[in-house]
Amino acid sequence: MANRRKPTAAWRCDALLNQLSKRGWGELAGGKWQGQRTVLTVLANSFPYGRAEGRITATQIADKAGLSERWVRRLLQEMEQLGLIAWRRGGILRGKPSTSFIQIVKSKIVELINFATIQHDAAIALRRARFAMRLAGVRKTTNAVEPTVGIKKQDYKYVGHSHAELDSSLPYQGKGTTRLSGVVDRTVIEDSAEEIPLKELFTMMEHRYRSNCDCTTCSYWRKSQEHREELKRKQEEERKRELEERLARQKAEEEQSLQDHAAMLKARYPHLATSKERALAWMSEQSAAAKARAKARAKAEEERRKELALAF
Repeated sequence: MANRRKPTAAWRCDALLNQLSKRGWGELAGGKWQGQRTVLTVLANSFPYGRAEGRITATQIADKAGLSERWVRRLLQEMEQLGLIAWRRGGILRGKPSTSFIQIVKSKIVELINFATIQHDAAIALRRARFAMRLAGVRKTTNAVEPTVGIKKQDYKYVGHSHAELDSSLPYQGKGTTRLSGVVDRTVIEDSAEEIPLKELFTMMEHRYRSNCDCTTCSYWRKSQEHREELKRKQEEERKRELEERLARQKAEEEQSLQDHAAMLKARYPHLATSKERALAWMSEQSAAAKARAKARAKAEEERRKELALAF
């Protein structure tokens, strides 16, 4: 592959997204991530020139992207969880509305570009190999030209075009196989080996991701597996950390509640010396209050029954 300038986080945000789009968007490719791609593009175009951060509202993003505001907010939350953006939400500050501040994490974009480069190079190499295989199996035919001298017009026979249809691609025989239809001229494959490493590509399509192979496709497959495992591990660690924080928060709240209750008892019963005596006094007081409430409810019910009896 041709040498490329290696993208870094020092590049402009629009230049990074341009490089990512040239490489097929990598992990953000496909219809599932179409919304994230659109929002990223809108953010890069909305910020000042070359900047990766700025103030913008979800309504403005929705208007520029042609999406609903609710869907844009969901996309922003997903992008924040993936680490693509840093989102400081707006609100009401000192009685005035405050706009959200969003920053595109360029280091994450660079990581996506590096990963997409491997995937894109593997796809291009495989596409070239398949095209060379098709050329090796296609019969060489020339377009017939109507003669003008020496041959009668009735003896002319039109051979036809050897080009493919305008609305379809040349078919190839199967996926991941070197078997070609018709007579195959192996010299065509061997002559093309100087420009395209066909032997390596054929092996690459045959063995299907060997762990000890250093070809582009196998390397991409191994790196993608490592990337998924790393992402899964980070998600597990994040869930475990959130669970530990929630349990610690609940424990702290319970301890604070007990301390507040003890302080309340101490202020309510200053004449009692121990906490046990204060707790017993509180329980007896609450029991007496509950009995008084029950007695009041019974009395009110009795009066209501008497009123109903007099009415009938």
